[in-house]
Amino acid sequence: MAQARSWRLAIAALLLATGCGAAGPSEPASGLWPLVQRCIAHQQASGDPAPCLSVDPAQGYAILKDLRGETQFLLVATDRRWGIEDPRIEAKDAPNYFAAAWSARGCVARAEGAAVPEDDLSLAINSRLGRSDGQLHIHIDRLRPEVARELGRGGAELVFAGHAYRLRHVESLAGTNLFADLTQATGTAIGDYTIVVAGDPQGGFFVLTDHARGSDAAGGEELQVAHPPLTHEQFTAIEQLGAGCADPPK
Repeated sequence: MAQARSWRLAIAALLLATGCGAAGPSEPASGLWPLVQRCIAHQQASGDPAPCLSVDPAQGYAILKDLRGETQFLLVATDRRWGIEDPRIEAKDAPNYFAAAWSARGCVARAEGAAVPEDDLSLAINSRLGRSDGQLHIHIDRLRPEVARELGRGGAELVFAGHAYRLRHVESLAGTNLFADLTQATGTAIGDYTIVVAGDPQGGFFVLTDHARGSDAAGGEELQVAHPPLTHEQFTAIEQLGAGCADPPK
């Protein structure tokens, strides 16, 4: 229990440190970046990726429990990547971050305490204006029920809280670079865009995109269930349940 508490405090301290340090205008400040470095170092030293649930530098990502939301987890890049605006994530040899995040969906079910239908699951990356941390990360959590119902009706657009999301469908996340696809579709840099992925009960995935404008900061995380802060007891219980949950389904 004491070790779990120390890891939670370490996560909180590092995340609260966002905005500190030597980050310049070309390198956005991040609390997640030093945190994932700690996970890598701890795994190399002891075989334990704590405070992350899993770390795979060869594949380019780590999975950890967020301090907010009972069922919210994060995929975090293990190389320094700013976020959706970083052109390196569009390269042909870049990690498939969305496919990796989807493979960790078992963490959501474990935290929920029951199986979660794939059409209730979602992945979201916020725009550089809508995010709170300058290290590439994808939110893994349940989709808001009203959003899931709206997706089931079909159409080329979904409106939520006055924000208009363009909607398309892909058959698989494997072999698909959604960042490169969005750049090709828009013909412009995508730093002001958000991407949300949701499971389709008929197969494949819905991909939703929104562009920041006016009061809309393009934070696609809004389509997921609310992420209230967790107490120490809640976080510790979920973190303990999460061991092994990030392993890809067999």
